[in-house]
Amino acid sequence: MLDRYLTNPLIRKATLLHLPLLLCLYILTDNDSHRSSAARHLAVFTALSRHPPSMRVFRGLFVICLLGFCSSASLYFLERTVGRDMLERLFFSTPYTLFYDEDHDVSDAYELTEIEEDEEDNDDDEEEDDDGMDNHSDEKYKDIPLDTDHTNTPHGVREVIANRSPAYTICNISLDLFLLILVTLFLFTISSSAGGKYTDQQTDSNKIFAKLGDIAAPTFPLILFFFCAIKALFPWNQRKFYFWTVVSYTLGAPMYDVQFRDGFLGDIFTSMVRPMQDVAFTSFYLLSGLQGWWIYHEQASEENINLPVETSWFLHTVVLPACTVSPLWWRFCQCLRQCYDTKKRWPYLGNAAKYFFAAQVAMFGVFDPEKTGSAIWILAFVCATLYQLWWDVFLDWELLEWIPGSESMGGSYHLRTQRLYKSKSLYLFIFVVNAILRFGWAMLVMPTRYLSPSGALLNTFSTDFPTLIAPVLACAEVVRRCLWGLIRVELEVIKIKKKEDVASYYHANSHGNDDIPLDNDGIGSSSDTSDVLLISTSALTPMPMNVESAWGGNSPVISTRSNFKFQDMSAAANDAQILVELCIYATIFTAMGVVAAIHRQVM
Repeated sequence: MLDRYLTNPLIRKATLLHLPLLLCLYILTDNDSHRSSAARHLAVFTALSRHPPSMRVFRGLFVICLLGFCSSASLYFLERTVGRDMLERLFFSTPYTLFYDEDHDVSDAYELTEIEEDEEDNDDDEEEDDDGMDNHSDEKYKDIPLDTDHTNTPHGVREVIANRSPAYTICNISLDLFLLILVTLFLFTISSSAGGKYTDQQTDSNKIFAKLGDIAAPTFPLILFFFCAIKALFPWNQRKFYFWTVVSYTLGAPMYDVQFRDGFLGDIFTSMVRPMQDVAFTSFYLLSGLQGWWIYHEQASEENINLPVETSWFLHTVVLPACTVSPLWWRFCQCLRQCYDTKKRWPYLGNAAKYFFAAQVAMFGVFDPEKTGSAIWILAFVCATLYQLWWDVFLDWELLEWIPGSESMGGSYHLRTQRLYKSKSLYLFIFVVNAILRFGWAMLVMPTRYLSPSGALLNTFSTDFPTLIAPVLACAEVVRRCLWGLIRVELEVIKIKKKEDVASYYHANSHGNDDIPLDNDGIGSSSDTSDVLLISTSALTPMPMNVESAWGGNSPVISTRSNFKFQDMSAAANDAQILVELCIYATIFTAMGVVAAIHRQVM
């Protein structure tokens, strides 16, 4: 067993490259040697606190790296639960605009990407988030590079590369990015040590080395940022073309059809607000930092160089608020597009309301952080978060179902009987973690520093928040989103399975065969886990009107225990009337942002 793990290329890479760098960062301290009782203080944190723009670069890239690791683990777990074929249908289908056909029903299309023998790149890795661990490759091929041109590679090797599990590749890419971050962070820490103070605490700071350190330290993170930005686009190949095409469906909402993958990706963006702010700040810093160096070149210092970007009105009132609200706006527009396509108000307008309320809380928190301690803002924040939790449990997960009984309430809620995962404690664990971490999203969207109406730069939180608390909250949000996705994908798989069973039932009945076996065995009863999907206490019965995804469906009316009915749009409106109604909702969304900006007196 130990030999198997040691021969794994991913584990070998982490052991030989990443662990020594982590050890080096741990060894570097900035304690005073004359105070033996002083607690150990890592030099890397001191270096990061000295260079806030550099800290933003490392923080943003590290959270993106963590997203890759969590995505890899989630895909590995899901692949063993539902099978790779189902994951390919959900996440790896060819972008519909690339094979659009008037006679083809795109809404239900899960076309797998074909891998031709003479292609230079393998298309089953079209999304960067969806690459992972190999269980089928031969030992002789396991160290083959993943991102190279395989035109002249032997056919057998190309086949092994194409059959890699999605989790393997994304884990390998994340390890490479993490290695770059560690190397750059080590050089950054040494450069900002003011002449060797971290390695020899009794040596006085050398002015020459200190001056070189002031120049070199901020340079290393910017080089890393440039390299990652270029690597995201070049070399341009079919995999990156597919990935950015899929991303464009979310960024271009509501201009594109919304499939499960698009909505799922949009939700991931809502959890990446802090990294988006860090990337935007760094991009802005590259220009404003040069401006500061040009203005203060005779008295160049970190404070003078950072002054133009830290006090920029455009950055604090346009760029950073846009990074906060844009993901919520994209999901809001996706919901409106689904409402228009299906001609149904529910559940799409209810889902849009979730993002609308969250956006309003975020916008008022961004434009006026001083008021976040008021009772009104706290009440709005709590109500918006509780609505999100309710939507998670009853709509996105459908985790609880109403079971009629003899109780005084006429029944009670129980965990749904149709499940993919054996352990009930897994659902409880995800529910508890999701509920706790949901309440941390407000701290993620609010800026750590902001400009007052008078132009003064003020801190929203304590000085330790950007260095310690903000990265922890950003990482916790990524973990929460990946756990949330496990149950969200599970529900979608169950509904797809139901649709297929219903279609098979009616197809068989049309040929005079009434004996249709419906699989209700648990996981592990068959060697092919991709065919055995449901854990259920009762047989599946055909439900043609209720078999619908949370992103779409055929039921014109939603009915709850209170017999609340939300009439669909098709009965009383044409396309123009529907479009006007949805435009009103979008106008209200943007108008509230304008009101928040005016309230802060920035417009």
